Amino acid sequence: MKKIALTAALAAWTLTPAAHAGIRTSLEPIIGYERVQILRPDPHSTNRMFYGGRLTVGSNVFALEAEYTRAELEETNTSPTGTTTSVADKAKAGLRGGFALGRLLRMNLRAGAQASKESIDVTTGGSTSRTEVPLSYDPYGGAGFKLMLTPKTSLSAEVVAVFKDFPSMSGNEYQTSAGFAISLP
Repeated sequence: MKKIALTAALAAWTLTPAAHAGIRTSLEPIIGYERVQILRPDPHSTNRMFYGGRLTVGSNVFALEAEYTRAELEETNTSPTGTTTSVADKAKAGLRGGFALGRLLRMNLRAGAQASKESIDVTTGGSTSRTEVPLSYDPYGGAGFKLMLTPKTSLSAEVVAVFKDFPSMSGNEYQTSAGFAISLP
């Protein structure tokens, strides 16, 4: 049902006069790695892969963005012996701006807020305990580059910092990602 509603909203958007006045809609599947702090069974930092998608609406200079990603990680623990599996869902909403560095290359800056929810399963000795990390909201900021392949398609690479413990900066999450965007209309 959500997919049908999103498809209908995008179709309606492309038919409005605003879509023909320099406002573009961009859909971008993304994949990347993030450096995060895992608190179970003992506190440590790790890298994990994430995947998802981003919707951007606006002009090349200023746009609104919405992004959803999911990260999954399974680790083998040595003390105590067992496995830890974590699944994190994250949604970002914010602003994006950019400027041209030539005809085919752009630099983008972005900022906004991220909502994140995570579940962690720790299995030791055949029994599993689940920890649900409460929903949290954190600011983020980042920068990246976009290489235009055609007037409506591009490749992107970005780095984003999610500020988990501002102003100390010791608990930040760092996300690097790459994507392929298709702009409508």
